[in-house]
Amino acid sequence: MAEFYQIVGGRVRALREKRNMTREELAEAANISPQFLANVENGARGISAKTALGLAQGLQVSTDYLLTGTERLDPVMLAAEAIASLNADQREFAAESLYAIANIMLKAREEK
Repeated sequence: MAEFYQIVGGRVRALREKRNMTREELAEAANISPQFLANVENGARGISAKTALGLAQGLQVSTDYLLTGTERLDPVMLAAEAIASLNADQREFAAESLYAIANIMLKAREEK
């Protein structure tokens, strides 16, 4: 288990540093103490599901990535991120297209 703590802790530290966050900033975002965060980053402490969620949100990554180092790509999240980057006209077109696709899917489900 200690090896897992070190891997996750190292990932937390690397992500925090990549985002130019201090321990204090991330600890506050995750609702934990800076000392506890230091212990996590050093592999001395494990984290609960609640803490993993807080850290993942503070670091803007999924809990999958935080714990495993791999991202399980959620198609809904990918679509939302892509749509958010569009201008107003493009967002309107995307919304109309998604609405049409959703209606087709609902009709197909009703025909089953």
